[in-house]
Amino acid sequence: MLYRPYGRSGFSLSAVSLRLDETYTTLSARDQRDLVFCALEHGINGFHLENLDAAALSRFGAALNTLDRPIFFVSLGLRPSPHGFHPEDIRQPLELYLQHSGLRWVDVVMLNAGQGAGLPDTATLQWLRSLKSAGHLRAIGFCAAGEARDQWLNSGRFDVACMPYNLDSGWDDRNRIARATVSDMTILAFDHLPEAYRERKNVVPPEARRGLFRKPPANRPLAGAGTYAFLHDTPGWTADQLCLAISLNEPRVASVLVTTCDRKRLAALASVPDRQIPSGLAAQLEMARFSGIKTGS
Repeated sequence: MLYRPYGRSGFSLSAVSLRLDETYTTLSARDQRDLVFCALEHGINGFHLENLDAAALSRFGAALNTLDRPIFFVSLGLRPSPHGFHPEDIRQPLELYLQHSGLRWVDVVMLNAGQGAGLPDTATLQWLRSLKSAGHLRAIGFCAAGEARDQWLNSGRFDVACMPYNLDSGWDDRNRIARATVSDMTILAFDHLPEAYRERKNVVPPEARRGLFRKPPANRPLAGAGTYAFLHDTPGWTADQLCLAISLNEPRVASVLVTTCDRKRLAALASVPDRQIPSGLAAQLEMARFSGIKTGS
């Protein structure tokens, strides 16, 4: 596992972090514990929690309480009420986390703006800063996609920005990252594998689809060149791993959040930072971007 600086804190954050949401609560107690241990065994020290109930928080905390608290990082994602972010919307899940996890503090309270939630009012931000001063949390961040990112980013009120970053990200996304970095914000990324690239049939043209034993068509060995077929046809790599490698290629991203409850998939993704990116990947990506071909018919 590679570790990257978390801002200027002196803390080193694993390049891959594990995001746990309500799906995690549906696992058995043993599977919940084993998933966290799997992450730790593969060098992951960053965890992002959203919508966990008391029992899941307790088991998560029990797994991590075997370690010294300063060596791992926990962010708590909070969603707004229909009327936006208010202290009560934040107090309840934060108290639930502190009471049941036993982890003493949360490193980042992450306000999830989604595609368009408005900024919290001044009173809410002042209340969050008071919690920060009291030691209950270390930083205040936001998670946003779409046009909402710019409003939150430009506000100058946050320590951490969590935004989508993947093979579809262009100059505007890199510009957002640059602006956040200049503002001394730590960058976390998510959505490394967009929906459009997950299925082979959506990115591999019919003429390039491989037959028995995964061999390319003998009469058209270059079929698929200039498309995103390479995501599913690079030996030794899955599309999931290649897309993660592309996201990690942005050095200003401190960590990429991956959402999974599958230990095998988690182990495969955790191995990516230590692997050599396939030669020619950058060229294949630029060719595919230039051609604009994403789907086969």
